[in-house]
Amino acid sequence: LQSCRDVLKSLQGGDNASLLMVRYLRAALDGTQEGVDAKKDIFDHMRTAAAAAQPIYARAFHLRREALSGVSAARTFETLGPMIVGLGGSNVLETGLTLNTLYGTPMIPGASVKGIVAHYCSQVLGAADPAYLGPALDDRNQPTQPAGEIYEALFGKVDRVYNAGGTVSPVPTGEMSGGYLRFYDAWLEPDGLRDAFVDDVMTPHHGDYYGGKADLPTDFDDPNPVTFMAVQGRFEVRVGCEEPDPGKRREWLAFAMDLTQKALEAWGLGGKTRAGYGRMKAVLSAEETKARADQAKARELRESGWAHAEGEVLTVRCIEVKPFKGKMKRKFAIEGETDGKDVRFESVPEVEKGQTFAARVRRIDKANKAYIMEKSD
Repeated sequence: LQSCRDVLKSLQGGDNASLLMVRYLRAALDGTQEGVDAKKDIFDHMRTAAAAAQPIYARAFHLRREALSGVSAARTFETLGPMIVGLGGSNVLETGLTLNTLYGTPMIPGASVKGIVAHYCSQVLGAADPAYLGPALDDRNQPTQPAGEIYEALFGKVDRVYNAGGTVSPVPTGEMSGGYLRFYDAWLEPDGLRDAFVDDVMTPHHGDYYGGKADLPTDFDDPNPVTFMAVQGRFEVRVGCEEPDPGKRREWLAFAMDLTQKALEAWGLGGKTRAGYGRMKAVLSAEETKARADQAKARELRESGWAHAEGEVLTVRCIEVKPFKGKMKRKFAIEGETDGKDVRFESVPEVEKGQTFAARVRRIDKANKAYIMEKSD
Protein backbone atom coordinates (compact mmCIF):
# COMPACT_ATOMS: atom_id res chain seq x y z
CA LEU A 1 0.00 0.00 0.00
CA GLN A 2 2.79 2.41 0.85
CA SER A 3 4.52 1.63 -2.45
CA CYS A 4 1.33 2.62 -4.25
CA ARG A 5 1.17 5.89 -2.28
CA ASP A 6 4.81 6.63 -3.09
CA VAL A 7 4.02 6.37 -6.80
CA LEU A 8 0.99 8.64 -6.40
CA LYS A 9 3.15 11.41 -4.92
CA SER A 10 4.08 12.41 -8.45
CA LEU A 11 0.44 12.77 -9.47
CA GLN A 12 -0.03 15.93 -11.50
CA GLY A 13 -3.68 15.60 -12.43
CA GLY A 14 -6.24 13.19 -13.84
CA ASP A 15 -9.11 12.86 -16.29
CA ASN A 16 -11.84 11.28 -14.16
CA ALA A 17 -12.91 12.78 -10.83
CA SER A 18 -14.56 9.53 -9.72
CA LEU A 19 -11.37 7.53 -10.23
CA LEU A 20 -9.27 10.20 -8.55
CA MET A 21 -11.54 10.20 -5.51
CA VAL A 22 -11.42 6.46 -4.85
CA ARG A 23 -7.94 5.47 -6.02
CA TYR A 24 -5.48 8.36 -5.92
CA LEU A 25 -5.02 9.32 -2.29
CA ARG A 26 -1.23 9.61 -1.87
CA ALA A 27 -1.07 9.65 1.95
CA ALA A 28 -3.01 8.12 4.84
CA LEU A 29 -5.58 10.32 6.56
CA ASP A 30 -3.94 9.96 9.95
CA GLY A 31 -4.27 13.53 11.17
CA THR A 32 -0.83 14.61 9.93
CA GLN A 33 -0.28 17.58 7.67
CA GLU A 34 0.71 15.25 4.84
CA GLY A 35 -2.71 13.58 5.02
CA VAL A 36 -4.48 16.94 5.10
CA ASP A 37 -2.53 18.11 2.05
CA ALA A 38 -3.22 14.85 0.20
CA LYS A 39 -6.95 15.23 0.69
CA LYS A 40 -6.85 18.84 -0.50
CA ASP A 41 -4.91 17.79 -3.59
CA ILE A 42 -7.51 15.19 -4.45
CA PHE A 43 -10.28 17.79 -4.23
CA ASP A 44 -8.32 20.20 -6.44
CA HIS A 45 -7.63 17.49 -9.03
CA MET A 46 -11.31 16.48 -9.02
CA ARG A 47 -12.37 20.01 -9.94
CA THR A 48 -9.78 20.18 -12.73
CA ALA A 49 -10.82 16.78 -14.08
CA ALA A 50 -14.51 17.72 -14.07
CA ALA A 51 -13.81 20.88 -16.07
CA ALA A 52 -11.75 18.90 -18.58
CA ALA A 53 -14.57 16.36 -19.02
CA GLN A 54 -17.13 19.01 -19.94
CA PRO A 55 -17.04 18.64 -23.78
CA ILE A 56 -17.45 14.86 -23.92
CA TYR A 57 -19.91 14.86 -21.03
CA ALA A 58 -22.07 17.49 -22.75
CA ARG A 59 -22.24 15.30 -25.85
CA ALA A 60 -23.24 12.27 -23.77
CA PHE A 61 -25.82 14.33 -21.85
CA HIS A 62 -27.61 15.49 -25.00
CA LEU A 63 -27.50 12.06 -26.66
CA ARG A 64 -29.03 10.57 -23.52
CA ARG A 65 -31.73 13.25 -23.48
CA GLU A 66 -32.63 12.49 -27.10
CA ALA A 67 -32.78 8.75 -26.42
CA LEU A 68 -35.03 9.10 -23.36
CA SER A 69 -37.27 11.98 -24.40
CA GLY A 70 -39.75 9.69 -26.12
CA VAL A 71 -40.23 7.34 -23.15
CA SER A 72 -40.01 9.69 -20.16
CA ALA A 73 -40.73 13.15 -18.81
CA ALA A 74 -38.08 15.46 -17.36
CA ARG A 75 -37.92 18.44 -15.08
CA THR A 76 -34.86 20.47 -14.12
CA PHE A 77 -34.10 21.03 -10.43
CA GLU A 78 -31.52 23.43 -9.00
CA THR A 79 -29.85 22.97 -5.63
CA LEU A 80 -30.50 25.75 -3.12
CA GLY A 81 -27.27 24.96 -1.27
CA PRO A 82 -24.76 22.11 -1.00
CA MET A 83 -26.00 18.59 -1.66
CA ILE A 84 -24.17 15.38 -0.83
CA VAL A 85 -25.45 12.05 -2.11
CA GLY A 86 -23.51 8.98 -0.98
CA LEU A 87 -21.97 10.60 2.11
CA GLY A 88 -21.96 7.33 4.05
CA GLY A 89 -20.55 5.21 1.24
CA SER A 90 -17.27 3.37 1.68
CA ASN A 91 -14.46 5.65 0.61
CA VAL A 92 -10.77 6.28 1.26
CA LEU A 93 -11.62 9.91 2.03
CA GLU A 94 -13.85 8.93 5.01
CA THR A 95 -16.82 10.66 3.35
CA GLY A 96 -18.36 9.33 0.16
CA LEU A 97 -19.83 11.08 -2.85
CA THR A 98 -21.83 9.55 -5.71
CA LEU A 99 -20.34 10.31 -9.13
CA ASN A 100 -20.90 8.98 -12.62
CA THR A 101 -18.02 6.50 -12.88
CA LEU A 102 -17.72 6.87 -16.66
CA TYR A 103 -17.37 10.67 -16.76
CA GLY A 104 -16.53 11.49 -13.14
CA THR A 105 -19.45 13.92 -12.92
CA PRO A 106 -22.01 14.48 -10.13
CA MET A 107 -25.21 12.49 -10.43
CA ILE A 108 -28.17 11.40 -8.32
CA PRO A 109 -29.00 7.69 -8.56
CA GLY A 110 -32.50 6.93 -9.72
CA ALA A 111 -32.95 4.75 -6.63
CA SER A 112 -32.34 7.80 -4.42
CA VAL A 113 -34.95 9.85 -6.26
CA LYS A 114 -37.44 6.97 -6.15
CA GLY A 115 -36.82 6.42 -2.43
CA ILE A 116 -37.52 9.99 -1.37
CA VAL A 117 -40.56 10.29 -3.67
CA ALA A 118 -42.00 7.00 -2.43
CA HIS A 119 -41.46 8.03 1.20
CA TYR A 120 -43.07 11.42 0.58
CA CYS A 121 -46.01 9.72 -1.13
CA SER A 122 -46.53 7.43 1.86
CA GLN A 123 -46.07 10.05 4.57
CA VAL A 124 -47.92 12.98 2.98
CA LEU A 125 -50.52 11.57 0.60
CA GLY A 126 -50.92 8.47 2.73
CA ALA A 127 -51.98 10.61 5.68
CA ALA A 128 -55.19 11.42 3.82
CA ASP A 129 -55.70 8.24 1.77
CA PRO A 130 -54.52 4.74 2.81
CA ALA A 131 -54.18 3.80 -0.87
CA TYR A 132 -50.97 5.89 -0.97
CA LEU A 133 -49.39 4.29 2.13
CA GLY A 134 -46.15 2.36 1.78
CA PRO A 135 -45.22 -0.70 3.88
CA ALA A 136 -43.87 0.23 7.31
CA LEU A 137 -41.86 -1.47 10.05
CA ASP A 138 -41.50 -0.66 13.73
CA ASP A 139 -38.19 -0.21 15.59
CA ARG A 140 -37.91 -4.00 15.93
CA ASN A 141 -38.29 -4.50 12.19
CA GLN A 142 -41.80 -5.88 12.59
CA PRO A 143 -44.48 -4.93 10.03
CA THR A 144 -47.00 -2.35 11.12
CA GLN A 145 -48.84 -1.48 7.91
CA PRO A 146 -49.32 -2.97 4.43
CA ALA A 147 -48.78 -1.02 1.22
CA GLY A 148 -51.73 0.70 -0.43
CA GLU A 149 -52.96 -0.11 -3.93
CA ILE A 150 -51.85 3.16 -5.53
CA TYR A 151 -48.46 3.01 -3.80
CA GLU A 152 -47.85 -0.48 -5.20
CA ALA A 153 -49.00 0.60 -8.66
CA LEU A 154 -46.57 3.53 -8.63
CA PHE A 155 -43.53 2.01 -6.96
CA GLY A 156 -43.96 -1.75 -7.25
CA LYS A 157 -44.86 -4.75 -5.14
CA VAL A 158 -42.04 -6.28 -3.07
CA ASP A 159 -41.54 -9.98 -2.32
CA ARG A 160 -43.54 -9.84 0.91
CA VAL A 161 -46.78 -8.39 2.22
CA TYR A 162 -46.76 -6.55 5.55
CA ASN A 163 -50.07 -7.42 7.15
CA ALA A 164 -51.86 -5.05 9.49
CA GLY A 165 -51.77 -7.70 12.23
CA GLY A 166 -47.97 -7.63 12.37
CA THR A 167 -47.28 -10.67 10.24
CA VAL A 168 -45.53 -11.10 6.91
CA SER A 169 -46.87 -13.10 3.98
CA PRO A 170 -44.65 -14.09 1.04
CA VAL A 171 -45.73 -12.96 -2.43
CA PRO A 172 -45.60 -15.64 -5.14
CA THR A 173 -43.01 -14.95 -7.82
CA GLY A 174 -45.68 -14.56 -10.47
CA GLU A 175 -47.43 -11.83 -8.50
CA MET A 176 -44.37 -9.65 -7.85
CA SER A 177 -44.21 -6.64 -10.11
CA GLY A 178 -42.39 -3.40 -10.64
CA GLY A 179 -44.21 -0.11 -10.40
CA TYR A 180 -45.54 1.88 -13.34
CA LEU A 181 -42.93 4.55 -12.67
CA ARG A 182 -39.30 4.27 -13.71
CA PHE A 183 -36.85 6.70 -12.09
CA TYR A 184 -33.70 7.40 -14.09
CA ASP A 185 -30.39 8.68 -12.74
CA ALA A 186 -30.43 12.48 -12.56
CA TRP A 187 -27.53 14.00 -14.48
CA LEU A 188 -26.00 17.41 -13.84
CA GLU A 189 -26.51 19.90 -16.65
CA PRO A 190 -23.17 20.27 -18.51
CA ASP A 191 -22.97 24.08 -18.22
CA GLY A 192 -22.67 23.79 -14.43
CA LEU A 193 -19.88 21.23 -14.38
CA ARG A 194 -17.02 23.66 -13.78
CA ASP A 195 -18.57 24.93 -10.54
CA ALA A 196 -20.23 21.69 -9.45
CA PHE A 197 -17.81 20.69 -6.65
CA VAL A 198 -17.76 22.76 -3.46
CA ASP A 199 -15.66 22.34 -0.32
CA ASP A 200 -17.46 21.80 2.96
CA VAL A 201 -16.63 20.82 6.54
CA MET A 202 -18.34 19.21 9.51
CA THR A 203 -16.89 19.39 13.00
CA PRO A 204 -17.90 16.60 15.39
CA HIS A 205 -17.12 17.62 18.99
CA HIS A 206 -17.90 14.50 20.98
CA GLY A 207 -16.02 11.65 19.34
CA ASP A 208 -15.34 9.81 22.62
CA TYR A 209 -18.99 9.96 23.63
CA TYR A 210 -20.28 8.67 20.31
CA GLY A 211 -17.57 6.00 20.29
CA GLY A 212 -18.57 4.74 23.74
CA LYS A 213 -15.37 5.94 25.44
CA ALA A 214 -17.07 8.62 27.56
CA ASP A 215 -20.24 8.60 29.65
CA LEU A 216 -21.35 12.11 28.73
CA PRO A 217 -20.39 14.78 26.20
CA THR A 218 -18.92 17.95 27.67
CA ASP A 219 -18.04 21.47 26.56
CA PHE A 220 -14.36 20.58 26.91
CA ASP A 221 -14.29 17.91 24.17
CA ASP A 222 -11.94 18.59 21.28
CA PRO A 223 -13.46 19.36 17.86
CA ASN A 224 -12.48 17.15 14.95
CA PRO A 225 -12.89 19.03 11.63
CA VAL A 226 -13.67 16.73 8.69
CA THR A 227 -13.52 18.26 5.23
CA PHE A 228 -15.63 16.79 2.46
CA MET A 229 -16.80 17.55 -1.04
CA ALA A 230 -20.41 18.49 -1.80
CA VAL A 231 -22.04 19.38 -5.11
CA GLN A 232 -24.30 22.10 -6.48
CA GLY A 233 -25.98 22.91 -9.77
CA ARG A 234 -28.93 21.96 -11.93
CA PHE A 235 -29.94 18.34 -12.41
CA GLU A 236 -32.26 16.87 -15.01
CA VAL A 237 -34.62 14.57 -13.11
CA ARG A 238 -36.34 12.11 -15.43
CA VAL A 239 -39.26 9.73 -14.82
CA GLY A 240 -40.71 7.14 -17.20
CA CYS A 241 -43.97 5.20 -17.09
CA GLU A 242 -44.82 1.66 -18.20
CA GLU A 243 -48.45 2.49 -19.04
CA PRO A 244 -49.02 1.57 -22.73
CA ASP A 245 -51.92 3.98 -23.32
CA PRO A 246 -50.44 7.39 -24.35
CA GLY A 247 -53.17 9.46 -22.70
CA LYS A 248 -53.01 7.65 -19.38
CA ARG A 249 -49.20 7.68 -19.53
CA ARG A 250 -49.17 11.47 -19.79
CA GLU A 251 -51.46 11.69 -16.76
CA TRP A 252 -49.27 9.35 -14.70
CA LEU A 253 -46.11 11.23 -15.68
CA ALA A 254 -47.64 14.61 -14.83
CA PHE A 255 -48.66 13.26 -11.42
CA ALA A 256 -45.22 11.68 -10.88
CA MET A 257 -43.30 14.85 -11.77
CA ASP A 258 -45.48 17.00 -9.51
CA LEU A 259 -45.01 14.52 -6.66
CA THR A 260 -41.25 14.51 -7.29
CA GLN A 261 -41.14 18.29 -7.22
CA LYS A 262 -42.98 18.46 -3.90
CA ALA A 263 -40.65 15.86 -2.35
CA LEU A 264 -37.42 17.52 -3.50
CA GLU A 265 -38.53 21.02 -2.54
CA ALA A 266 -39.92 20.04 0.86
CA TRP A 267 -37.50 17.32 1.98
CA GLY A 268 -34.42 17.47 -0.23
CA LEU A 269 -32.07 14.68 -1.28
CA GLY A 270 -28.97 13.02 0.08
CA GLY A 271 -27.31 13.32 3.47
CA LYS A 272 -27.62 16.01 6.15
CA THR A 273 -31.07 17.12 4.99
CA ARG A 274 -31.96 17.98 8.60
CA ALA A 275 -29.24 20.62 8.41
CA GLY A 276 -30.69 22.04 5.20
CA TYR A 277 -28.57 20.15 2.68
CA GLY A 278 -30.06 18.80 -0.52
CA ARG A 279 -32.99 21.21 -0.88
CA MET A 280 -33.90 21.81 -4.51
CA LYS A 281 -36.28 23.95 -6.54
CA ALA A 282 -37.79 23.32 -9.94
CA VAL A 283 -36.60 25.57 -12.77
CA LEU A 284 -37.80 25.75 -16.32
CA SER A 285 -35.62 24.05 -18.92
CA ALA A 286 -35.16 25.62 -22.35
CA GLU A 287 -37.80 23.26 -23.76
CA GLU A 288 -40.27 24.10 -20.98
CA THR A 289 -39.63 27.85 -21.39
CA LYS A 290 -40.37 27.65 -25.12
CA ALA A 291 -43.45 25.49 -24.54
CA ARG A 292 -44.87 27.94 -21.99
CA ALA A 293 -44.16 30.88 -24.28
CA ASP A 294 -45.97 29.10 -27.12
CA GLN A 295 -48.91 28.34 -24.82
CA ALA A 296 -49.10 31.97 -23.69
CA LYS A 297 -49.02 33.16 -27.29
CA ALA A 298 -51.75 30.71 -28.29
CA ARG A 299 -53.88 31.80 -25.33
CA GLU A 300 -53.47 35.45 -26.29
CA LEU A 301 -54.52 34.69 -29.86
CA ARG A 302 -57.58 32.75 -28.70
CA GLU A 303 -58.64 35.65 -26.51
CA SER A 304 -58.27 37.92 -29.54
CA GLY A 305 -60.55 35.72 -31.62
CA TRP A 306 -57.92 33.51 -33.30
CA ALA A 307 -58.77 29.84 -32.86
CA HIS A 308 -55.42 28.49 -34.14
CA ALA A 309 -51.74 29.11 -33.48
CA GLU A 310 -48.65 29.20 -35.67
CA GLY A 311 -47.39 25.73 -36.49
CA GLU A 312 -50.79 24.08 -36.12
CA VAL A 313 -51.76 21.65 -38.89
CA LEU A 314 -55.39 21.93 -40.06
CA THR A 315 -57.70 20.53 -42.72
CA VAL A 316 -58.33 23.10 -45.46
CA ARG A 317 -60.95 22.95 -48.23
CA CYS A 318 -60.84 24.68 -51.59
CA ILE A 319 -64.23 26.41 -51.76
CA GLU A 320 -63.91 28.34 -55.03
CA VAL A 321 -61.98 28.20 -58.32
CA LYS A 322 -62.56 30.88 -60.99
CA PRO A 323 -60.64 32.67 -63.74
CA PHE A 324 -58.95 35.93 -62.85
CA LYS A 325 -56.66 37.91 -65.19
CA GLY A 326 -55.78 34.86 -67.24
CA LYS A 327 -55.18 32.63 -64.26
CA MET A 328 -57.25 30.49 -61.95
CA LYS A 329 -57.98 32.12 -58.63
CA ARG A 330 -58.68 29.84 -55.67
CA LYS A 331 -60.34 30.56 -52.36
CA PHE A 332 -59.86 28.41 -49.24
CA ALA A 333 -61.41 27.90 -45.82
CA ILE A 334 -60.59 25.87 -42.74
CA GLU A 335 -62.84 22.83 -42.74
CA GLY A 336 -65.82 23.17 -40.44
CA GLU A 337 -65.12 26.77 -39.33
CA THR A 338 -66.75 30.10 -40.12
CA ASP A 339 -64.90 32.54 -37.87
CA GLY A 340 -64.46 35.22 -40.52
CA LYS A 341 -60.69 34.69 -40.92
CA ASP A 342 -59.33 34.35 -44.44
CA VAL A 343 -57.04 31.51 -45.45
CA ARG A 344 -54.20 32.51 -47.77
CA PHE A 345 -51.19 30.78 -49.28
CA GLU A 346 -47.96 32.37 -50.43
CA SER A 347 -47.60 29.42 -52.81
CA VAL A 348 -51.17 28.56 -53.81
CA PRO A 349 -51.84 24.81 -54.14
CA GLU A 350 -53.32 23.80 -57.50
CA VAL A 351 -56.27 21.79 -56.25
CA GLU A 352 -59.82 21.27 -57.46
CA LYS A 353 -62.89 22.88 -55.96
CA GLY A 354 -64.14 20.85 -52.99
CA GLN A 355 -60.78 19.11 -52.43
CA THR A 356 -59.47 18.97 -48.85
CA PHE A 357 -55.85 18.72 -47.73
CA ALA A 358 -53.62 19.28 -44.70
CA ALA A 359 -52.01 22.69 -44.27
CA ARG A 360 -49.86 24.28 -41.57
CA VAL A 361 -50.33 27.78 -40.18
CA ARG A 362 -47.12 29.53 -41.14
CA ARG A 363 -47.95 32.91 -39.60
CA ILE A 364 -50.88 35.04 -38.56
CA ASP A 365 -51.61 38.27 -40.42
CA LYS A 366 -53.54 40.29 -37.85
CA ALA A 367 -53.81 43.37 -40.06
CA ASN A 368 -55.65 41.49 -42.81
CA LYS A 369 -57.33 39.00 -40.45
CA ALA A 370 -55.89 36.03 -42.31
CA TYR A 371 -54.06 32.79 -41.66
CA ILE A 372 -51.01 32.55 -43.94
CA MET A 373 -50.61 28.82 -44.57
CA GLU A 374 -48.51 26.32 -46.45
CA LYS A 375 -49.49 22.88 -47.68
CA SER A 376 -48.32 20.14 -45.33
CA ASP A 377 -46.59 17.06 -46.72
